[in-house]
Amino acid sequence: MKDTVVHSFEAGRRGKPDELDSIIANSIAAYIMSKNNMAKFDLRVHGGFSSGDNKLFVALGGEISEVIINGEGFVSDIKKIVIDKFNYIHQSQITEEDMIFELHFTPQSGALADNAAKEKIGDSGTSIAVAYAGTPVFLPWERFLAVGFRDLMDEIYFSNGEIPEDIKSKSGVEKLEGLGADGKIEFIVEYDAAKLIKIKYITIATVHDESLGIEELQEKVGKILKAFLSKYEEEFSVSFGEVEKIIINGAGAWTNGGGWPVDAGSREAKPYRDAFSSYGVVDDSFSGEDPSKGSAANALLARKAAVFVVKEGLADFARVTLTYTIGAPEGDINIFTNGTNKIDMDEIYTRVRESVDLTLATAIEKFGLRSADYYKNIASSSDYFQNSDFEWNK
Repeated sequence: MKDTVVHSFEAGRRGKPDELDSIIANSIAAYIMSKNNMAKFDLRVHGGFSSGDNKLFVALGGEISEVIINGEGFVSDIKKIVIDKFNYIHQSQITEEDMIFELHFTPQSGALADNAAKEKIGDSGTSIAVAYAGTPVFLPWERFLAVGFRDLMDEIYFSNGEIPEDIKSKSGVEKLEGLGADGKIEFIVEYDAAKLIKIKYITIATVHDESLGIEELQEKVGKILKAFLSKYEEEFSVSFGEVEKIIINGAGAWTNGGGWPVDAGSREAKPYRDAFSSYGVVDDSFSGEDPSKGSAANALLARKAAVFVVKEGLADFARVTLTYTIGAPEGDINIFTNGTNKIDMDEIYTRVRESVDLTLATAIEKFGLRSADYYKNIASSSDYFQNSDFEWNK
């Protein structure tokens, strides 16, 4: 029997509470950066439902530079962000009267914001990112496919059941009306080193209207899934093998609407959504943090280094680990290729250090992390690594 490894990734639909909370955190971060791009912040978002009041609630907290908290219109502006995001994702029309807000912000002094200008790492941690040769955006297949199918399901949901033409023609499904905003998609994939062997399991769960019966949902989503997989098999000349198990709403009908009314969320609940799941998650979720914290900047640097290794043909797989400490200008790097390296490992380290500047200050500048647009783009795409336009994925 071969010495193989399996890796998994779960992508939450945009109406899944943890996902929505992360989107809100990044949207508030964009607002803060538009006011002062040197501001310090580490946001907490926790949404749910208060049964006693029969209302949605959202608790917003964390640390924010006092100049932002004391700014005119701060409270009303962030409430509007929360309501607008909730209404867009759930296609609803709630108002501020329908939601309870709990604000628990800790103001940070201007001196700390000034300190951030020195661009020294403001926290300790370890960031991990990976890259594969010959895959879309150099991503692990399980991550690319899970996020890609999540995006497809959301596209169908936001367009009232309309299916993109390429998927429609392959699947034979004309329309899929009745999807809700909540749900998740998980792919588990087996590899031999960097070589894809097969997709082992696919699990899909989605909220749906009562008008969309469970059997119709399972049949149509199954056909759409097969068309989705076929599309990428053809595009990348790859075979995903015979999938061992596909589960679609395995617990049966899910018609309670999902989201905050039935489940609480937190932007920190699932740190793998920001990183690379089974390859090693050792940091908190970095959504809603300013770049001086180091978590996001170092994760993006690790990704940049991993992409460099495989794109330059130095190895077919790279897992890059950056360990960083408070006050240091850069992290310490470790590169693991799982035996796929084409040249000596010492030479790989030399090439990476010569080509990828691992200092925090460079990452913040090169990746545009002190801009409202950075946080807006992440909130919009709800993913850090799927978009090939992001500098760290190039």
